[in-house]
Amino acid sequence: MLAGDLSRRFHPDLVEIRPRDPWPEDYEEMVDWATRWRNSDQLLPLKWTLDLADRAFIFLGFPIWGGSLPAPMRSFLATANLAGKPVLPFITHGGFGAGDAMAEVRRLMPNAAFAEPLILQCDQERASLNALRGWLSDVAAAIPR
Repeated sequence: MLAGDLSRRFHPDLVEIRPRDPWPEDYEEMVDWATRWRNSDQLLPLKWTLDLADRAFIFLGFPIWGGSLPAPMRSFLATANLAGKPVLPFITHGGFGAGDAMAEVRRLMPNAAFAEPLILQCDQERASLNALRGWLSDVAAAIPR
């Protein structure tokens, strides 16, 4: 929903970071899978690589998995070059906050120029969109025109 609203407003390429091999469809199996990858030192193989060299800025959206950065996002950030680019993170969580996700993002991308992240508890669509719009007003200076 949030990425869709950003896509309608700014017309960026909308890309979902996915693992090379699909994750389990069953919820409990998915939780186990995500936990194994969260505790692993290895990077999760991704479905595709992205060349972001020609992008002026990046909206970076992800959910929190078990209090942490999701394994697909960790793999993406460990391999992407966003040095010097404005990165505007938006994070959703189920009620326990963003955990250490932004510290991990900054560790993986020390040369990116991060705007203040939008961190939202998953809630009603309208409240999330209103919070997104308020945040965009606050970080507008980081978006090249």
